[in-house]
Amino acid sequence: MHHTKYHTGAALLIFLTVFVLGISALLLSALNQQDQWSLEEDAQTTKVLAQAKEVLIGYAVSFADDSLGNYGFLPCPDIGPDEDDGQANFPEGVDYGNSCGINTLTRKRYHSSLGRFPWRTLGLPPLRDGAGECLWYAISGSYKGASSAKAEMLNEDSNGLFQVFASDGTTLKTVQLTGDTPETRAVAVIIAPGKMFPNQNRTPESSGGVEICGGNYNVANYLETDVAGFSNVPDEIKEFLTAQDTLAQDFNKSHRINDKIAYISREEIWEAIRKRSDFYKTMRCLTQITANCVAVYANTNTNFATGDKRLPWAAPMDLDDYRDDTEYDDDNTFLAGLLPNIVSDSNTQIGKTVPTVPNYLIVDPDSGDPTPPTECNFSAIQNSELTDCQTFFKRITSCNPNSINPNDKIWCDEGQVTTAERSDATFNYAYFYSTAVKNRCSQDPPIPPLTSAEETQCTTIRQIKNSNRAIKTFRPLWNNWKDHLFYAVANAYKPDATLPIPSCDNTNCLQFTKTNPTTGAVTAEKCAAVVIFAGKRLANQNGRNAPPPIGDPDTKSDFRNYLEGDNATHGNGRYQQLSISDQFNDIVYCIKGE
Repeated sequence: MHHTKYHTGAALLIFLTVFVLGISALLLSALNQQDQWSLEEDAQTTKVLAQAKEVLIGYAVSFADDSLGNYGFLPCPDIGPDEDDGQANFPEGVDYGNSCGINTLTRKRYHSSLGRFPWRTLGLPPLRDGAGECLWYAISGSYKGASSAKAEMLNEDSNGLFQVFASDGTTLKTVQLTGDTPETRAVAVIIAPGKMFPNQNRTPESSGGVEICGGNYNVANYLETDVAGFSNVPDEIKEFLTAQDTLAQDFNKSHRINDKIAYISREEIWEAIRKRSDFYKTMRCLTQITANCVAVYANTNTNFATGDKRLPWAAPMDLDDYRDDTEYDDDNTFLAGLLPNIVSDSNTQIGKTVPTVPNYLIVDPDSGDPTPPTECNFSAIQNSELTDCQTFFKRITSCNPNSINPNDKIWCDEGQVTTAERSDATFNYAYFYSTAVKNRCSQDPPIPPLTSAEETQCTTIRQIKNSNRAIKTFRPLWNNWKDHLFYAVANAYKPDATLPIPSCDNTNCLQFTKTNPTTGAVTAEKCAAVVIFAGKRLANQNGRNAPPPIGDPDTKSDFRNYLEGDNATHGNGRYQQLSISDQFNDIVYCIKGE
C-alpha cells in the first residue's frame, strides 16, 4: 500500500515538472519572439532615421543649385492642409515651403517649425518606423528654407536651436546627447514616434490630409516631448526627448517614452557643403567682388580725376544682430573692422553728393539689387579681369543664344544675337538694348518724358536687370557671409585723409606679404586697403557665437576667432596671405593705391 502511494506521488511530481517546463518553454519562446520583434522594430526605426538624415543633409548641400547663393537650408515640415494663411492646401508629405506655416501674415523669420517629415518633397516614399508610423521632423528657425521667411544670414557659424536628451522613462532628461554649447545644438531632428500610448489618439481626422501615413497632425498624439507653444517665440532653444532604451516605455515608468530621435548637427551639414567642388572658389569670388567694389568706390569721388582716391571707413566689429544687413554701417572712427555696406558717414566726409551717389557700397537692402543704387557697378565687375571669378561667371553668365536653357542666354549682348532672336520672348539679354536706350531709362525723371515705345523698352530692361542670375547669386552670397568679410583702410586713404594723397610707404599704407604656395617665395606689397574673407573656425580659435538666442555669449566681436597669422592683429597695419591649411584659411585681397 505504501509502495503504491510512493509511485503515485512520483508520477504526479514528474507530471508537474514536465508541465512547468512546458509552460516555461512556451513563455520563453514567446519572450524570445517578442525580443525578436523588438529587435526587428528597432532595426527598422534605426534604418529609416538614418535614411531620412542622409537625405536631409544632401538637400542642404544641393540647396544652392536651385536657390543661387544659398547654402545649407533645410525644408519645412509637412504641417497639414488647414493652415489659415490663405495658401492652397499642400499635399501630404510636401513641405510647407513658403513660411513653414508660422505667423502666416508676417512670415516671421527664426521661428522653428515642427510637423511630419516631408517625404514627398525629398523624393522619398513614406518612411515608417518599426511600429509602422511615419516620421516627424523639426527644423530650427535659423535653417528653414521658407521662401518668404528665410534667415537673413546662414553660414557655417549659424547654430541650431535644439537640445536633445535621452530619457530612461523615470527621469525626463537622464542624459544630454547634444546642445550643451551653442555650437553643438542640433539644427534639425527626425523623430520616430513608435507605438501609440493609451493617452494618445491617432484616429484619422475627418478633414483628411494623412490618407497615406494615416492618423492626424496633432503632435501630442505622437511625441512624448512637450512641444506646447513650439513656434511662438523666435530664436528660442527647444528640448527634445528620445528613449534611452526599450525599458523607457514600460508601464511602470513615470515618464514612459518610446520616441526615437536622429539629429543633424551644424558641422555635419557644413562639412558636407565644404566638399562641394565649387564652394571654395565661390567664396574666393565673393571676396574678390567685394574687394573690387571697395576699389571702384573712389571712382565717384568728386575729384577722383585729380587724385582723390579716398576709401570708406570700416564697420564696427561689435554688432547688436550680425544677421541684420543694416548693422554693417561705416563708423568714422574705424580704420579696421567688418566690411561696411552702408557708407553714408564716408560719403559725407569725402563730400560725395547724395542721392546722386548712393549710400550703399555693396547691395541695396531695400531693392535687393547690387547694381545702382549702390556704388558697385556689377556689370562692370562682370566684364573686368577678376581671376578668381572666371569659373563663377562662366557658370552663370555665359552666352549661348542657341541653347534651349534661358539661363544660357542671360549675358548675351546685342552683338551676339540676330534681330529676329531679339524678339524671342524666351531670351533674356543683360545687354539687349544700346547704351543710349539704357541711359534714357536710367534718367530720373526722363527729359523729355519717355515715349510709349521707350516705356515698353524700359520696362523690359528693368525686368532683365532684376532677373540677372549673377546679381541674384551675389546678393544672397553677401547676405549669408557678410559677417566673414573684414576690411581695413590705410591712414592715407581714409575719408578724412589730407589731399593730395601721398604715395604709399611703410608709414601711411598697409603692409601685405603673400607667399607663393608652389615656390614658397614671399612678395611684399603696400595696400590702400585690404578685404579679408575668414574661412571656417580653426581648432585653436574660440566659437563664433552671438545672441540671439538670449544668453549666448558674443564671441563674434573678437576678430581673433576668425583671422590667422598677421591678420589676427587686425588694425595693426600688417596682413598676409599664406597657403590654405589647417593653420590658416583667410582669403586676402590687397587694394593698391593705383
